[in-house]
Amino acid sequence: KSVRAFRSYIVRKKNSTYFYIIDDTIKEILNTKMSSSFALLLRGELQNYKRKKPGRRWNMETKIIALRLYKRSPTSYKLLRRMICLPAPSTLKSLLSKFKMNVGTHKIILTMLKKTTKHFSPSEREYILLWDKMSLRKKLWYNPNPLWHTRAKADLIEGFQDHATQGRSPQAALYALVFMVVGVRKYFKQPVAYYLSSGFVTADRLSALIKEVCMSPTTGKNTPQNVKDVQETK
Repeated sequence: KSVRAFRSYIVRKKNSTYFYIIDDTIKEILNTKMSSSFALLLRGELQNYKRKKPGRRWNMETKIIALRLYKRSPTSYKLLRRMICLPAPSTLKSLLSKFKMNVGTHKIILTMLKKTTKHFSPSEREYILLWDKMSLRKKLWYNPNPLWHTRAKADLIEGFQDHATQGRSPQAALYALVFMVVGVRKYFKQPVAYYLSSGFVTADRLSALIKEVCMSPTTGKNTPQNVKDVQETK
């Protein structure tokens, strides 16, 4: 029995080695003939078209591309899945749920935005700061570790109004106030902060939140350099 198990192990390792060799060869050929995004989708098709759906495997880059397609149009994504092999919507939702973003400004997103706009000219780094609110369902739940980016443990009941540095309140959150930067001369857009509110935000509190977003250490004068206009979306 041990010999049989060892033989099976050798076969699996050999097949795995061949798989990676073929995968690298396919990657090298496809990247010289087409865009990198389409090459990733085609690699997924070549690797998974004979496999049953539960046995299909995807790398992170393919999942991210598929997630972009799914978020653009779930209906069109459903049609594409009938034509080519793509990750299931449940796989994409599971991937999206792993991304944690605390209330307030998000330093990782702002850092990535800074890297993206680093090579832009000063005029291309001009942006508009937009904000709007979206409705939420009232729900409270226990979060044993809200500080996801640290190892610290802190008990917290989520679902209440939370304005980050401006404080929390015992009222249940009914709205999310989302801030987004959009390029003026060069197209780019990225949500950079959000806050939870139980109702309409007062003018004084909104002014404080806008200043908090604009004065973030990661944005400042670098990403982007100038705030040309501030307006509220309808």
